[in-house]
Amino acid sequence: MIKRLLYISLLSLLFLLSCAKEDSLAPITSGSQNLDTYKYNPGGLVTTPITSAPRLIQYKLTVGANRGGWVNFGETSLRRRDGYYVYRPAGTEVTVSATPAEGFEFSGWSNGWTVNPITFKLNSNISFSANFTNTND
Repeated sequence: MIKRLLYISLLSLLFLLSCAKEDSLAPITSGSQNLDTYKYNPGGLVTTPITSAPRLIQYKLTVGANRGGWVNFGETSLRRRDGYYVYRPAGTEVTVSATPAEGFEFSGWSNGWTVNPITFKLNSNISFSANFTNTND
């Protein structure tokens, strides 16, 4: 029984030694963004480095209107008085327009812009509203 146990132990040890290689930790030579500079290569299997996709940065655009009109957001059919918000990727060109109700005229945006419609690149979170004045006053 002891001989059989020694025989099995010896075979197991030989198997383990034959499977192990000195280069099981091979340096990664590609342009990977992996923080771990070594890929684990147990038993000589070919592995690929872990890469991470770039994080998509998005910004929030919040737009509203005072009484007397509506705001419209570019390519969508959003038309709101009480306001809305959308998220878009950084650098996206957006267009917002203001539409006065009957008896009102557009008087500017709350952030000081006066052009209508307004087109700009979204590079930060931004919030503003359309102002309208009564033409019957």
